[in-house]
Amino acid sequence: GSMSVMALVVPLLLVPPLALKWSYEKMVRGLEDKAGLAQEALLECQDTLAGVENDLKREKMARALSDGQLAGAKQTAEDKSDEREQLLAALRDMKAKGEAEVGKA
Repeated sequence: GSMSVMALVVPLLLVPPLALKWSYEKMVRGLEDKAGLAQEALLECQDTLAGVENDLKREKMARALSDGQLAGAKQTAEDKSDEREQLLAALRDMKAKGEAEVGKA
């Protein structure tokens, strides 16, 4: 194992400082690029997340709306059946009165 370490270190010592500086700068630039890409990916993820959250909010609002509409429709149906009951009661009343009138005659 120690031999391969030496094989790596010796060329580094032989490389002129300028080349070393250049490769170091290249490495740093590579890392900065990677960091930039990571940052972009993160922003993209945040955008996607924000989009999903907005969709969820919209869905919730739509659901709340449809729940409200359902409740409203149910109420309307109940009101209508109440009205019908009242009409039927009034008709029965009139019929009974009519029959009473006929009975009198």
